[in-house]
Amino acid sequence: MTHRLVSDRQRGGVFRLSTVRDRNTLKIRVRGSLDTRTGHHLEDALCQLSRSGDSVLLDLCAVRVLEGDGLDAVVRTHRQLNKSGVVLRVRTAAGPIEASLSERGVPTEVTTS
Repeated sequence: MTHRLVSDRQRGGVFRLSTVRDRNTLKIRVRGSLDTRTGHHLEDALCQLSRSGDSVLLDLCAVRVLEGDGLDAVVRTHRQLNKSGVVLRVRTAAGPIEASLSERGVPTEVTTS
């Protein structure tokens, strides 16, 4: 498991990205705000880690804010991985984050907990 912490002092939060490989699936869990300050960290990690050809599960259930470059990073990466044949599954809670992703053509797996 790897962790990447990025302090976001203006919002008083921390962006946390952790990864775990489980058989042929790379699980990436994100916590905190995914926005202009942190979106590139997610995009870099997804691009580097997905080169293995495994499917990728991006868990955004603990993301409080998804906007701007953070949202764009998820959408861009989804499209790029799709073109290269890598399956990207996005898990999120029902609500505005799920709606924003769906509006931009990113299918999600909605959790209830």
